[in-house]
Amino acid sequence: MKTINYGKEKLSLVIGNYECNGNLYVGLLTKDDESYSDITINIVDYLFELDNEVVINGDISNELVEKLEDLGILIDTYKMAFSGFGRYKVMIFNEEVAKDYIKYDYREMN
Repeated sequence: MKTINYGKEKLSLVIGNYECNGNLYVGLLTKDDESYSDITINIVDYLFELDNEVVINGDISNELVEKLEDLGILIDTYKMAFSGFGRYKVMIFNEEVAKDYIKYDYREMN
């Protein structure tokens, strides 16, 4: 398994589905399996055009999103999702590339 080198961190991916609607969840783990960040958020009433579209957590740094784009894990759709007063990027999760970085896939349990 490959790791995502970000600053001093060596990160891996964890994926699953949000229980309330099945939308794709993507998160980052440290080398010690501690949660580093949620890449995605769940906006319940957002209608995705593709199964692999995700809404990016507004708390994740732009630099980290750019790193994931550079690796090909995320692809910008240039679309935005809105919830309350928030605006969030909608991106494609490229599982073909990401599979080398996925440590845990909880979708298999559903």
